Amino acid sequence: MLMFEPIPEPPKIQFRIVGNVASPEFQICRYYIERLHKSFPKDYQEPDIRPLLDVDWNLFLIKLRRRIGGEKTWTLQRMVAVFMNGEFLGDDTNLLKFVATKYNFFILKDFEKIGKQSLIEHLTKQSELGRHFVYLTIAIDEVIIGSMLFLLYSDLVPLISGIFMKRCVRKRKCYSGTTIHRIVVPSWIQCGGWELENKTVPCENYVVPHDRRGVLSMCHNGKHTDNSTQFLISLDSTPWMDYKYVAFGQLLQGEEVLKAIEKVPTQYEAPTKKIQIIKCGEFTFYPIPDPKDMKKLEKFLATKDALTHLHEDVIDPRDTDSVMLRRRYKRGLYSHIADLKSYLPFLHLPQYLLYKYFIQGKWNEDAEGEFCFEDIDRNIMTEITELSSALESILSSSGK
Repeated sequence: MLMFEPIPEPPKIQFRIVGNVASPEFQICRYYIERLHKSFPKDYQEPDIRPLLDVDWNLFLIKLRRRIGGEKTWTLQRMVAVFMNGEFLGDDTNLLKFVATKYNFFILKDFEKIGKQSLIEHLTKQSELGRHFVYLTIAIDEVIIGSMLFLLYSDLVPLISGIFMKRCVRKRKCYSGTTIHRIVVPSWIQCGGWELENKTVPCENYVVPHDRRGVLSMCHNGKHTDNSTQFLISLDSTPWMDYKYVAFGQLLQGEEVLKAIEKVPTQYEAPTKKIQIIKCGEFTFYPIPDPKDMKKLEKFLATKDALTHLHEDVIDPRDTDSVMLRRRYKRGLYSHIADLKSYLPFLHLPQYLLYKYFIQGKWNEDAEGEFCFEDIDRNIMTEITELSSALESILSSSGK
């Protein structure tokens, strides 16, 4: 009796992608690889997807170039790296070429929007832990170069994080307007200037290590002194700072801004250009407007007409009628007289917004991700049109 050995199944392909979570190219790779695994589970293993933030991606890229080397890694410009069975394949363009050689399908989505939403979801998870975010907007020689977004470990280092937060959100005696006065490459930069008043604050704890680039720490003149004004941002892993300076935050976004500061020439560790924090504050997804601005807005909204929902026209004494305007009016072109015609706001709205304007309905999101409006009385559109025409004729005749 003949015995046949079973034909071994070909090994499954294992994909691993590492990239900046907010970049469209990372989201392209994620969607395509997940689709391959879902459609062909016998050919592809479950993918290993590793989303990173701004600073972590740059650190990963440096290590990748040192470990693997080669032209592919050093010419990598896209913010994603794709590995197939442990071998470096390239970026999203190389992955799409691989897919095109075997399959014929396309995924049409707004990957830029998906990347932004993924970043928001990541930051939301951090805020659910009781942590906060602050931003510092930087200018070099009076030219704004961008903002840096920091995560504060308010759950681990609440005292120092709270002091730093107050310095960021205050209108006076705050970090806004202070300078970055010391650059020590490749270790750290020192910020906060010399204008702020020192207060004695103890070194809270040393839970957060100085093990990466972008660590936020408080400076002091000795243990349990100061810790309230100047702060530093690490440019590399600085383990000698552990158990000496209190680390309480981490740079999340704004690596390009930190690089620009790092490249400023120095003389005895002092930058030769003016580097200034021109604006700072708390970053939140639900910003609270300034009370003064709200009062101005309420005063302006109070002048809105109850019927037309329009505000009174501001009459400028320089506005005068002229023969030229009358000629343009007779030719049907824009003119001062034509401005007398009144327009109701809802007349310019598309149909689906007209329903929302008049009816309290319900917005839902369907399976395709599109928004639809339900519970609509279609007969009301006729009433709206008739009402609009009547009001338009009345107001037009009154303006002549």
